[in-house]
Amino acid sequence: MTRSLRCTVAAAAGLLLAMTATTGQGAGQREILKPEQAFRYAVSSASDALIVDWTIEPGHYLYKERMSFTTETPGVVLGEAVLPPGRKYTDEFFGEMTIYRGEARIRIPVIERPAGGPTDDKIVDLIIRSQGCADIGLCYPPQTWTAAAELPAPASTPPISTDSSAKLSRLLGGIGRQTGPDDPLPPDQAFRALVTVTDPFTL
Repeated sequence: MTRSLRCTVAAAAGLLLAMTATTGQGAGQREILKPEQAFRYAVSSASDALIVDWTIEPGHYLYKERMSFTTETPGVVLGEAVLPPGRKYTDEFFGEMTIYRGEARIRIPVIERPAGGPTDDKIVDLIIRSQGCADIGLCYPPQTWTAAAELPAPASTPPISTDSSAKLSRLLGGIGRQTGPDDPLPPDQAFRALVTVTDPFTL
């Protein structure tokens, strides 16, 4: 039996045992949460990137190594996600892992986006893959979520000031024109050759 299959079987067995242990017990026992209840996320955009904020219920955790972010929206290219450090954890099934508890913020850079187009082009479908567990011995199967998010505004380049633009124009095209006291000199005035005869054979 392969490692992946053993992990899947163990996870299914853990889920079955946890559900069996919970069924029929008092109302004070902890309820087994669905994945969308245990691991909630919100997607926003800021500074030329998409932001995913995870809210993780107490007694649950998400694997850093089981998390990825992609998109199939035409014209949109995402960069490598920037994930927080997390906590080191020795997992019964996966060995040495990194986990998140409580909350985690992930930043996904937007490398390319559709050029122009209608308002719909500003929406990107973000595909989120994750997997988490509960401290009671329950390991959820891998989850795939899709969230529609608004693309962040592209980073803008500060415009050249009118004064600087005018000076540059005068510098490039001012040869032969009269200059003011604050204007740069034309090349033929700023750089003049001085020739001196030192002897009949040397200039």
